Amino acid sequence: MKDLNLSYYHNHVLYKKILFITFLLCLNSCSSASNNCNFEKNPENCTLVIGFVPSQQAKTLKDDIKPLEKYLQKELQEKYPGLKVESFVAVKYMGLIAGMKAGTVDVSFLAPFSYLLSRRDTERINVPTKPLLRTIRFGKNSYRAQILASRSSNIKSIKDLKGKMFAFTDPASTSGFLYPQITLLAEGIDYRTDLKNYAMLGSHDNVVQGIYRGEWDAGATYEDARKNFVYDFENIAPGFKVELTFTNMEQICADTFLYDTVEKNFWDILMRYQSPIVDSIAQEITPSLKNMEVGNEATIKTICGLTKIKILEKWNGEIFQLALTTPIPNDIVAARGDLNGNLMEEIKKVFIELPEKNNKIFEILNNIYSIEGFEKTNHEDFLELKMLAEKSGLL
Repeated sequence: MKDLNLSYYHNHVLYKKILFITFLLCLNSCSSASNNCNFEKNPENCTLVIGFVPSQQAKTLKDDIKPLEKYLQKELQEKYPGLKVESFVAVKYMGLIAGMKAGTVDVSFLAPFSYLLSRRDTERINVPTKPLLRTIRFGKNSYRAQILASRSSNIKSIKDLKGKMFAFTDPASTSGFLYPQITLLAEGIDYRTDLKNYAMLGSHDNVVQGIYRGEWDAGATYEDARKNFVYDFENIAPGFKVELTFTNMEQICADTFLYDTVEKNFWDILMRYQSPIVDSIAQEITPSLKNMEVGNEATIKTICGLTKIKILEKWNGEIFQLALTTPIPNDIVAARGDLNGNLMEEIKKVFIELPEKNNKIFEILNNIYSIEGFEKTNHEDFLELKMLAEKSGLL
């Protein structure tokens, strides 16, 4: 048997072992979402379990989403008195996939590829997972994955990844594995045979940190996972130290910039600042910054008024973006196939109305997952992704 087949066999056996172990853990630790309870007639006997994948430490996430859990319970109890809502935080997507199949998780936040894996597994027992909602981020219902590389690795193109050390996130991750490995394959790089070594590090943050520390030459994450670290490691991504001088500063900016002239660091990546004013300034001045060198000046109109820009420092960043994938559907909220249909509609309604009805609770989701809103979705929205996964032998 060739090494390629051995590697492929090993990966799939490992995947099945992880899934089986996670399945057993979920049976023992997930709250029991009884398939026998009647949400219409006896909702007080029912517990709705909602699954989350940690973008941070599981214990911290469990605490952070507690107010959301209580809010969902309160809203759903208007139609289903006595219904209880509990959250389950999985260590990896596999835990949610196993929980949906076992019926111990009723509703779950899933990456699109994880949804397809869950759909495949639950179709086999005739209760296919149903997508309810798709998330909105930065005004879009899709995003892209990226391949990052260390500037010290001498990588100039995807072909240069041959013989290098590469980090993925999770075998069930759309942006941390599925789309990046398709992008590699399109350039003739098979991750199973052409890389010196590869690993699944468990999270996007782990991939970024691993590349930054020099443990990996390159890796795959969502666009742009570096934003989580720019304040801790200013040189992690390309950036600028800029002097801004405002003429006739607009009042809307006065509380943010107390002086007419300020110094501020900006990064040449998609990111969220704590202040919407600074975020707007960043979006407006970045096109000019890209064409300027240290000492150059330019004057443009911004949200704060006439703004003179002077570059004081400019750096390339330790990690650069080597490639972007084609657009990927945003992650979704999905339900197990045999969940009460009327309850599914109520869940959709509660999440869609959440931003306007209770912004404080909605900010929890925004802070954890950068979610700006929800829109209805269905299985047909993921058929193209399904085809890609099948062609890659991953589904």
